[in-house]
Amino acid sequence: MTEVEYRIPILEDSQPGLEPPPPIPGNHPIRRRALYGWRFTYDKLFEAHEGPEDGDEDDALDIIFEAAKSVNLLHLVDVYEDIIWVSRNYLSRYRGTIHAGGLSLIPNSERMRALTDALKLGEPAWHFLEKT
Repeated sequence: MTEVEYRIPILEDSQPGLEPPPPIPGNHPIRRRALYGWRFTYDKLFEAHEGPEDGDEDDALDIIFEAAKSVNLLHLVDVYEDIIWVSRNYLSRYRGTIHAGGLSLIPNSERMRALTDALKLGEPAWHFLEKT
């Protein structure tokens, strides 16, 4: 059996077309999990992409991943609840260290602009998962 290791590009990696995410705003040290990307609602997403009026999660994921694929960034995009993300400040959802900055590299500004334009959801930002 062949083992395949999945690894996100980390900040120490040098990879063309990728760069560190912007700093996480707010009080330091950061004690909350955060994702860098776009928060969405089904209504907003379906309106921006002329999706179905009564669409569901599967329809939303189809739109999101097709948009990412259209700019050749499908491999760097993930979705957690109502956030499309490209970087995060934690490794485990339930325990572990919460880091002061994003752990994975994001597409460079030109590629992020292409993804932002394809998603049609405004500018990316850091979104905290826990309330203060």
